[in-house]
Amino acid sequence: QSRGRLYLVCVCVCARAAKVAAVETPRAHLWETGVVRVTRHPQMVGQAMWCLAQALWNGSSFTLAASAALVAYHLLGVWHGERRLRERHGARFEELRRRTSIWPMAAILDGRQRPPAGWWRREVARAPYL
Repeated sequence: QSRGRLYLVCVCVCARAAKVAAVETPRAHLWETGVVRVTRHPQMVGQAMWCLAQALWNGSSFTLAASAALVAYHLLGVWHGERRLRERHGARFEELRRRTSIWPMAAILDGRQRPPAGWWRREVARAPYL
């Protein structure tokens, strides 16, 4: 009896939440500040760095295979994400692609991105990162 009431309340709450969320279509912003200046896919870069460290530290064939599989998985995610953003945002995403890079620091070194003054000190050279 009480489970039925609880279920009914949950259905009503969820149905109302779905209607409220559907009132306005969410809009994504294509960022090119912060970590995106360095790389468009920071999670992939971090996972690749972690996998490299694990493979070097452990050195077993299993670790090498697992690390290669994880990096391949993230590269597939990068490919899929880029394709999805291209389809969704078209020319806006192509412009973002021209100004940023998948590979860390490539856009900054090429001159496609110009970090603001003091960027290195504010965003990179911080105590937790050193």
